[in-house]
Amino acid sequence: MNKLTPLDRVLKTVSGEIPDRVPIFPLTTSKAAELIKITLPDLYTSGENIFKGQVKFQRKIKHDYVTSFFYLVKDAEPWGALPIYYENGSPNLDYTPFKNPKDILNAELPSPNDSEAYGEPKKAITLFAKSELKSKVPIIGVETGPFSLPSFFIGIENWLETLLLDKKSFNQVIEKIIPYITEWANIQFELGIDVLLMVDGVVSTTILPVDIFSEFILPVYKKITESINGPVILGGAGGEFQNIIGKISQTGVLGATLSSSDNLRSCKKEANNLTLIGNLNNIEFVDWSPETIEKKVKSTIKNGTNKLSESRFILMNQHSFPKSTPLQKIELMVKFGKKYGKYK
Repeated sequence: MNKLTPLDRVLKTVSGEIPDRVPIFPLTTSKAAELIKITLPDLYTSGENIFKGQVKFQRKIKHDYVTSFFYLVKDAEPWGALPIYYENGSPNLDYTPFKNPKDILNAELPSPNDSEAYGEPKKAITLFAKSELKSKVPIIGVETGPFSLPSFFIGIENWLETLLLDKKSFNQVIEKIIPYITEWANIQFELGIDVLLMVDGVVSTTILPVDIFSEFILPVYKKITESINGPVILGGAGGEFQNIIGKISQTGVLGATLSSSDNLRSCKKEANNLTLIGNLNNIEFVDWSPETIEKKVKSTIKNGTNKLSESRFILMNQHSFPKSTPLQKIELMVKFGKKYGKYK
């Protein structure tokens, strides 16, 4: 087999063909800041720094993707929310203009293309698209999904209470923000991303029961994927998908990230043509010994590929590694992924 680029490897994987090895996605942004010797606030406020950090990280670790991702609550800023930055973690919201679903429904729908908040993310994507990585390494864009975005506005408890007690308002909010979600996704594809990771932890069974997925979430995601001009991966942000993986395969998404609590073998049986991505525990990983990392990587690949007899699996941590994760341990994840992920 000719030497594959990371993009070639991923394309073969998601199409069900057998590549040279399992693709490896060590999910982190904080290590990029460390490598280019800047603070996290400096990273999260600059498209150029996001680009530089990701390029240096990919060149050092030699994994199979780069990402234009800033931070999840970024998607609330065009609506008037204001971020607060931290030296040792991801930004959060310092202010949101909404108190309840009615406030969201009465708000003017922002234009992602005209929003100053998306200026730096657009700059980052443009830099990736113009770089030597384009057409060699997958460029992954990231966006908050429609069922999680309102929780940034009014809080997760209020949002779930709306679902349970006021389904009419819940559906109205979702319908209102779908055009915003799809427009920002398509802008990212136009600028040059190859795939979109839509992070929507609220739809996982860690948060919602299975019947809610069938009733509310499945039809919305079918509608969204039909309107987005590129492949979408559903991200659970560490939430469990095992009991709905068959339903996720009906939404039109290309793949799904799995929780470390999800049973990979069981998910594989129900996934149909869905690419499964996961599912190392990002929190426990910090304290794992090199021997444990090797053992976990080996068993995860074995279960995700049915003993290297099947494709449609990407090795990744269930959610982003925290800043305290030693770079050397992430390097071991990639090293052992390459060792045990070779197809025969």
